[in-house]
Amino acid sequence: MTLTKSLATAAALATLSFGAAAQTNWNMATPYPESEFHTQNIQQFVADVNKQSGGELTIKVHSAQSLFKHPEIPRAVRTGQVEIGETLMANLSNQSPIFQVDAIPFLVDGYPSAKKLWQGQRPFVEKYLTDNGMRLIYAIPWPGQGFFTSKEINSIADMEGVKFRTYNSTTEKMASLMKAVPTTVEAVEIPQAFTAGIVNAMVTSAATGVRTEAWTFSNY
Repeated sequence: MTLTKSLATAAALATLSFGAAAQTNWNMATPYPESEFHTQNIQQFVADVNKQSGGELTIKVHSAQSLFKHPEIPRAVRTGQVEIGETLMANLSNQSPIFQVDAIPFLVDGYPSAKKLWQGQRPFVEKYLTDNGMRLIYAIPWPGQGFFTSKEINSIADMEGVKFRTYNSTTEKMASLMKAVPTTVEAVEIPQAFTAGIVNAMVTSAATGVRTEAWTFSNY
C-alpha cells in the first residue's frame, strides 16, 4: 500500500503571528473539489485559524483548481501570487528526490509506517521549502491506493496499451513500466475522462474512488 501526502504551504514572508491590529485576509489554492476529504480538512483548518487568531486572520479557500491549476500552485505560493496553497507532495519530485519517496509502491503499509516515514522526511522537506521562499504548514496522508480499471486485469501484461491516468512523474514512470499509455488527468476531471474514453485505468486512493463514484465508470 502506498500513502502519498498532500502538503499545505505558505509564503515564508507572510506572518503567522496574530498580534497586528489590522484584519488580514489570505487566499488558499487547493486542487481538490469541495467533496474531497482534503478540502473538508482545509475548511476545518481555516475555521481553527480564524478562531485562534480572534478573527484577525481569515482565509478564503479556492477549491477544485479554481484559482490555479494543480501544478501551478507551488510556484504561485513561492512567488506570492497566493498566500497559502495545497499540493500533492509527489508532484514536486522533479525538484527533489525527497518528495518522491512516499510515492514508492509498497514502501509503507499503513498510517503508522507512513508517520515514521514522514518524521524522517520532514526536516528535508522543511529545509527545501524554506530555501525556496515557502513554509510548511502541515502534511496530510492519503489513504492507500488501488487500481480502478474498465477491463479485468489478471497480469501486468494486461496493462499494455491501456490508457492510464497519470498526475506526476512517478505515475508516468509506472505507466511506462507497465507499457500502458500515460495520460495526464487531474483529480477533478477523472469521471469525465473515463466517460469520454480518455483513460480507462488509474491508480488512486479509496477516498477519491468514493468521491468520484468510481463504480459508475470502472468495472474492476
